[in-house]
Amino acid sequence: MQKKVLHIMSGFGGGISSFIWNKAKALIGKEISFDVLTYDDCSREFVEDINKTGGNVYKMVNPKKEGWSSFLKTVNKIMIEQGPYEMVHCHISGYRAIPFFLCAKKNSIKRFVIHAHTAADESRAETKTEKMNRKLNSQLSKQKVSCGIKATSYIFGEKTASSDKVVHIPNSIEPKEYMIDYDVSALKKEIVGNNSNPIIIGNVARFHYQKNHKFMIEIIEKLAEKHFDFVWLFIGDGNLQNEIKSQVEQKGLQQYTRFLGRRNDVNKIYQLMDVFVLPSLYEGLPTVAVETQAAGVPTILSNTITKEADLGMGLVSFLPITNTSDEWANAIFKSKSTIVPSDTFRMDIISDKKFSNKASADLYQAFIEGKISHYEIK
Repeated sequence: MQKKVLHIMSGFGGGISSFIWNKAKALIGKEISFDVLTYDDCSREFVEDINKTGGNVYKMVNPKKEGWSSFLKTVNKIMIEQGPYEMVHCHISGYRAIPFFLCAKKNSIKRFVIHAHTAADESRAETKTEKMNRKLNSQLSKQKVSCGIKATSYIFGEKTASSDKVVHIPNSIEPKEYMIDYDVSALKKEIVGNNSNPIIIGNVARFHYQKNHKFMIEIIEKLAEKHFDFVWLFIGDGNLQNEIKSQVEQKGLQQYTRFLGRRNDVNKIYQLMDVFVLPSLYEGLPTVAVETQAAGVPTILSNTITKEADLGMGLVSFLPITNTSDEWANAIFKSKSTIVPSDTFRMDIISDKKFSNKASADLYQAFIEGKISHYEIK
C-alpha cells in the first residue's frame, strides 16, 4: 500500500527543496508519494518529479498578507482532501511549525516530524526566542530528523543530540554527476579568459550573513597582497550580493573576482576549481561540501561546520573562524599539494556513508516505514 508524505517548506531553491527533490527522484516507483506544501513557486522540473511519485505541489497563502483564517483553511484543506498521510514532514521549525502541527493533529495525522537543517550561530549569544523554539521543537516533533549533530543540538537540544532518538539523514547528491570528465575548456575561457592560468578558488553560497562573504573579501585582499595569481568565483545570489560587489570595487579587487550568479552547471564549474572555501558562521551540513568532495576538489571549511561534512577522503580541512585572513590565505596556498583520491574510492565512500541519493533515500524509506528510529552519520 502506498504511503503518502506531506512535506512542508517555506521556499524553493535552497538545501531544503534539494533534500525533498533528491529523495523524490530516488523513491519513484517505491510505493511512497510526496506532496509538497510551500509559499513559493517551484520549478517545472521539481513539480514534474514530485508528480512522478504520485504526489503534487500545493501553494499556501501567506498569513501575513491574506490572514490566518485563509492560511489555516488552505493547510487544512490539503490535509483533508489529499490525505490520508503517513507523516507530515515539516521543514519549518519553532513557533512557525505550530499551525502545521495543529492542523495535522486535527486531521488525526499521528506522525508530525520536524527536520533540523541548521546549526547555531556561535558568534553571538543565543536569544530567548531560540531557546523557546528548541523546547517547542522537542514537544511538537515526537520523532526527530536531522542533517547532522550540530543541527540536532541547535533545533532539539544537546540532550537529544546525545540520545538515540534522532534519525540523521544525509543531505545527498548523485555522485556520478560530479565525476563525469567534461570538456570545460570553453567554460574556463568564458569565466577566467585564456591569457593566464590562475589558481581558481570557488565558493557556492547564497549571499547571506551566515555565509560570511565579508570575510571572503578579506581573504581575497590578503591573497592579492601576496601577489598570488588567482581568481575567486562567487556562485549564487541573494540580498547581500550588491553590497559584496560594491566592497570588491571599493577595494579594487575586480580582477580577482567573478560573480557568476545562480548556475545550473556547478558540477562542471567544480572541475575548474583548485580549491573550495566555505568560511560560514554556522551551517547544518552543507551539501556543497559533499559535492566538492565528490568532484575531488580540496575543501576548506570553517570549524563551525559539523565534522560529519568531512567524508574521510583527505580532501577537507577545518580552520577556526577566528583565524586571520592571512592564515586562511596560507591554507589556500598549501591546499595545492592535496592528493585527490580516485573516482572509484570517492564513489564508494559517498555510498557507504549514505550520501548518495539512493543510499540516503533507502534510509529515509526505512524511517517512513517505521523500520528505524535512529541513525548516526558515521
